[in-house]
Amino acid sequence: MNGKLCLYQLEGILIEKNLIGILRNCLQRMKEILTSGIDKKNIEDFVNEFNSYVILSKDVKYSKLLIDTSDKVTNIKCAVRYKQRRIKNKIYDVETDRILISYNENDFRMYKNKVTVYNGLSLYIESKDYILPPDWRKEIDIEYVNDLLNKSLSKEKIINKYLSEKGKYKFLIFTIKQPNGKSVYIGIQLTRYTFDQEKMIFLNDAKFRLLSVEPINPKQLCIRGGGDTELSSKKILVIGCGSIGGYLIEQIAKSGINNIEVVDDDILKEENIYRHILGMEYVGRYKSEAICEYIKRNIPHINIVGTQTTIEEALEDEIINLNNYDLIISAIGNHNINRWLNEYVHKHDIRRTIMYLWNEVLDIGNHILITNNQYLGCYECLFKLDDKDELLDRSSYCKNGQNYTLQMQGCGSEYLPYSSTHSLRIVTYAVDFIKQIISDGLENNILFSVKGTDRDFKKLGYLTSNRFDKQNNIIKILEGEKFKQNECEFCKRI
Repeated sequence: MNGKLCLYQLEGILIEKNLIGILRNCLQRMKEILTSGIDKKNIEDFVNEFNSYVILSKDVKYSKLLIDTSDKVTNIKCAVRYKQRRIKNKIYDVETDRILISYNENDFRMYKNKVTVYNGLSLYIESKDYILPPDWRKEIDIEYVNDLLNKSLSKEKIINKYLSEKGKYKFLIFTIKQPNGKSVYIGIQLTRYTFDQEKMIFLNDAKFRLLSVEPINPKQLCIRGGGDTELSSKKILVIGCGSIGGYLIEQIAKSGINNIEVVDDDILKEENIYRHILGMEYVGRYKSEAICEYIKRNIPHINIVGTQTTIEEALEDEIINLNNYDLIISAIGNHNINRWLNEYVHKHDIRRTIMYLWNEVLDIGNHILITNNQYLGCYECLFKLDDKDELLDRSSYCKNGQNYTLQMQGCGSEYLPYSSTHSLRIVTYAVDFIKQIISDGLENNILFSVKGTDRDFKKLGYLTSNRFDKQNNIIKILEGEKFKQNECEFCKRI
């Protein structure tokens, strides 16, 4: 017997070290499987493991389906991949048993293999009865293929048109929606065939080769990676592509949001690479341009556009319109620019939710402010004059009046000290808020603060604020009513 029994699902379980216990559980599982099979109670097991049976078949090839073929009968492109092999001290390109499937030949470029592209046909079946995988112990037979073809005949004129052109089509890819709602896939390579147009069948001289089909279209990959496909149509603007912005943009793309615009006029420098998602490969380029290239290269099918300008110029020159986005995120980390943006959205009555993210120095803390003009508590409410008539940041964990900027080589090389892990921490919280806001909306403006450690901060002689000292928990959440200022020129209008 050359078959296999799936006795253990290794992902996500603890395995007892007791070998006798493992064997006992395996035997019990085997008994249950065989009993269910004899009683014909486990037909859905064959459906759920459809591709596993196809892979066991003799002389099978392996394909990756890069597109969604649900409910479609259409032309496709199938690329047979090659690899280099040394034969008698010479390097040859040798055909492999690996195949890529898409509508667009450009999709094959990301795999960076030499390929030969053939025409194929995608067929869709919605079956009232379960369609079982072919018997893996035998070669794929013509009756099985013709049966699949006959179940696809809702589009028989199209199928007839395609397959009547002898030799033009080398591959058939079937998407089968089973009665339990699960879609399974199977492919056929047409080595040789004659097609009977009247009976709509392949004749007995046909030669086939079986393909296992692994669906890896963007929707499947998003779900597999924990993303939410319901977010795919949403559109987000990210202002600032520095340390926080770079990591955030990547995570937004991986969350399932397909439409991202980035505004930043800064250029990536060598000094940035230890706390930026982009490395030396992109030094000397605009961050907003480089991050778009990085995302497109690593997460295909994301629609991301970068604008190399400041947010002030982008709005004043009407390059962008804030009303066109489902969410606006400022990751620029500059209080002056964020205050300007806050004033702009109030004066122009822009009723879009805006999220501001920023780090404080030396891992002392991070903050997220989420606001919408219809609620109290805005960015300007975070600031007031202290008893020395100096502007005080009420959200800060640092005592007012201290200077934290460091210099690498004198004036013009100033920077605020914080690390990439500092940025990653606040990005993790931000992505959860983004999903929540887009799905459920915003009920109140929120100031979300994460208290860090004062170890390095105090080593350098800095002093923490009363807010830091009095906060007992790592996370502090204040609703707008709690941090609003009655004298705020914007909130008093609400």
